[in-house]
Amino acid sequence: MSPAVFDDDPFMSQFVDKDLMAPAPPSVQAFMNGGAFSKALLDRVTYKGNIWSVPNRSSTKALYYNIDMFNAAGISEPPHTVDEILADAAKLVQRDSSGNVVRSGISLRWSGQGSGVGEKFEIWMEQYGGSLLTQTSPGSPGKYTAGYNTASGLAALQIYVNALKDKIDDPRIASDTKAFESQGTAMYIREPNVIADIAKNAPTLVGHYGTVHLPVGSWSGLTSLYVPAASPNQGAAWDFIRFLAEPAQQLSIPTIAGWLPARFDINTADFLAKNPTYSGFLSLPADFVLYVDPALPEFSEIETKLSTHLVSAFTDTSLAGNPSKMMDLLNQWAAETNAILTQNGHFGG
Repeated sequence: MSPAVFDDDPFMSQFVDKDLMAPAPPSVQAFMNGGAFSKALLDRVTYKGNIWSVPNRSSTKALYYNIDMFNAAGISEPPHTVDEILADAAKLVQRDSSGNVVRSGISLRWSGQGSGVGEKFEIWMEQYGGSLLTQTSPGSPGKYTAGYNTASGLAALQIYVNALKDKIDDPRIASDTKAFESQGTAMYIREPNVIADIAKNAPTLVGHYGTVHLPVGSWSGLTSLYVPAASPNQGAAWDFIRFLAEPAQQLSIPTIAGWLPARFDINTADFLAKNPTYSGFLSLPADFVLYVDPALPEFSEIETKLSTHLVSAFTDTSLAGNPSKMMDLLNQWAAETNAILTQNGHFGG
């Protein structure tokens, strides 16, 4: 028997193409269009002119920073621009007598988890107004072209290459959450679930770190609730999904699951008063941009293949100080991305 409700990200488009998913009924479509969700999330669950799911939980990224390390370095507040992030990282890094990095100023994603490398790369692009794919025109829905062989893609690639050259980070030392929890790095970008992980696995760090929103915007991960076409009692299934979208259930998500509410219209003031560490995720400026990846069946393939290229390029010392060579690589990778889009009927260059 088919499950009544299916929980997944919006890459379910390939199942929509095979008529395996039920579109949201008119009442749910009206709710979705009523202002509860940001345009970015609404676009993410819209495919072929229909809404197919209701966002249940989301995940933006924020900058985690070690307050004690900032104080010791004479830095009075967290960074608010990319230039400030990189300048603070240069002040916070620690090296041994041979000049080797022993504590990174900021921990970057150098490798691992397939498409995760491309995802973290895109987050740096977003601070320069870019994204991995660009919709070619509002009048061409579903048509895209590679968006990273651009000034924003070059700027993001330079961050990694320069971090290695300037010895701000090093892929040979501990990285990511392991590094932050063991105080092997002063800063890193990650999702909100790390807050619960720190409380469990590094409790002495609680009260000694903070989060701050990224300078311009953040990639927004999303988990949505679908109803398969073969589900019995589809009406009851959609009613249950609507129940989970109510404010009380949404506000329970951070402390139960470590993620964020998907709804955009919930007042989080009381929650933040009790859980201030979430401020970097929930206290966002009005002009903050939420980026979502397009609901294309081939997007995972595009991001994974790009990630493989990035891992090799990040530690290529010949790229340092050579932006034209970097752009050549970005153009080569973009040609591969555009070929994948073409094969799937989504290229619009």
